[in-house]
Amino acid sequence: AFDPDVLGFSTFSNNYDYCVNVAKSLKQQGLKSLFVLGGVHISVFPDTLDSVFDIAVRNEGEETFLKIIKKWQKFIKKSEVSVFFDLKGIAYHGPDGVIANIDRPLLFPLDKIPKMDWSFFPNLFFRKEIVKETTNTWKSHKVAPIFTVRGCPYSCIFCARSALWKRVRFFSEERVVDEIEDLYRNFGVTAINIWDDVFTLNVPRLKKIEDLMRERNILGKVIFYWVFARSDLFTPEMAQQLKNLHVKSVAFGFESGSGRLFKLLK
Repeated sequence: AFDPDVLGFSTFSNNYDYCVNVAKSLKQQGLKSLFVLGGVHISVFPDTLDSVFDIAVRNEGEETFLKIIKKWQKFIKKSEVSVFFDLKGIAYHGPDGVIANIDRPLLFPLDKIPKMDWSFFPNLFFRKEIVKETTNTWKSHKVAPIFTVRGCPYSCIFCARSALWKRVRFFSEERVVDEIEDLYRNFGVTAINIWDDVFTLNVPRLKKIEDLMRERNILGKVIFYWVFARSDLFTPEMAQQLKNLHVKSVAFGFESGSGRLFKLLK
């Protein structure tokens, strides 16, 4: 039977109501789990925490959620959510409304975060895509997503990244290639989607990733399906570097075709 000790939810603002309804449906089935909410929406708007959730994890969640799990046994003995209330980076229901504790400091360096154990993911997580590799050739690839950066140096008012991450932090080039090699050799992944807000911040960094992939004999055996870039940072040198990495698609964010709206967005 489905009876987890802890249930985690993550949501953006556009599907927050749906997430709340799913949680309420699970509660109505009699689940006694600790309901923990995370994600962008609750990090930016903690005061909207619905009563169906016991705790919210705000901003970067690795350390905060780990501390919640470590306190879980104490919670079971006391049946009191208050055992978590001294943790940084959470929000919870107080007597007069939602209380948001002080933020937990951002992790630095990012390599402190343990590597992803992809064996926990069902095979359905790894999508199959038909990728256009050249003008006339298409090939089937098993695709997985990774981050190589957290944060963005820009502060566009419509984007939550600056509110979440505050600064730009990079995973080391060695860590990035470790992740790619693990996905390729142990899970059959041959295409990577880069979910960084801007992958094209630093040509020397991408060159080092290329060199490491070549050393490990995976350059070209693993392609980059798509990456995100900014047009004002894109140069012929960057284009060549992406080609060297076997990047197949580059996505640019064009916020508006209107000069007036563009100024408002900035």
